[in-house]
Parts: sequence; structure tokens; C-alpha cells
Amino acid sequence: MFPGEGSIYLWTQKAFGPFWGFFAGFCAWWPGVLVMVATGTVVLSYLGYVFPSTIGAASVAGAGRGHHRVHRPVGACWPTNGSG
Repeated sequence: MFPGEGSIYLWTQKAFGPFWGFFAGFCAWWPGVLVMVATGTVVLSYLGYVFPSTIGAASVAGAGRGHHRVHRPVGACWPTNGSG
């Protein structure tokens, strides 16, 4: 047993040194940040689809692309060179 808190960071640091301890801790932390950002993006996209007159209109105006419409499926948010 290790006499401290730190989970995978502490275990890896004790076994392999400080660099690998940091690397293991970072690799355990970074996906959580990505999930939080992705969740916010998906929720706002969905709300823009469900409420196009309020949230959807604001996201289109904020994007600055008049040809982008909220009736596209989530994930299809690339510019279409004016054809879409």
C-alpha cells in the first residue's frame, strides 16, 4: 500500500519515475476534459435542433454563416460553400 493519495499518478511515479508519473496522470485527466467539451457541444447542437427559433437562430447568427441551417444532423456543421 502507498501512504498517500494520487491513484495512477502516484503508483506510476513510484514505479517508473516522475516523468512517467506525470504522463500517466495527464493521460487519465485529459479525456475528462475532452468529454466535458464534447458534451456541451452536443447538448447545444441538440437544443438548437429542438428549438430552432431561439437557440438555433442564435447559433447560426453567431457562426456568421447564413447558409448553415440547424435542420442538418448533429456533426454536419462544416461550411458547404454556399450550396447547402
